[in-house]
Amino acid sequence: MGILTIYKNRKKVLGLNERSLNYIRRYNKKKAVEIADDKLLTKKST
Repeated sequence: MGILTIYKNRKKVLGLNERSLNYIRRYNKKKAVEIADDKLLTKKST
């Protein structure tokens, strides 16, 4: 795969922020997202 091919396909790859906002947060409850976003709450809930 050449650098030109990678450059042409760059718009097809989701960034982490876009993936999170468009696909992950949309399908999860607000409380679950709050727990996942907070390191201390994540450790406490396990």
